[in-house]
Amino acid sequence: MILTSPAAPLRFVGWTAERVLEAAERDYYDLAAIRGMLTDAFRRFEAGEMSEEEFDGIEDQLLERLAEAERFHGLR
Repeated sequence: MILTSPAAPLRFVGWTAERVLEAAERDYYDLAAIRGMLTDAFRRFEAGEMSEEEFDGIEDQLLERLAEAERFHGLR
């Protein structure tokens, strides 16, 4: 126990980093959130709040992210 005590803070930092990464992945690959962003972008485009070019760029990015998220979740 005495030999592992000095490493405890390092293990805690590693554990914490893993939890942060897991939370970030959950947020980034959240299918519902990505679909919501697509819906919001379309709503803003329809309301005239963004140009077709802006919408196309955002849509392309979000569709790529959605496909990546589906692969992450094993859906593709």
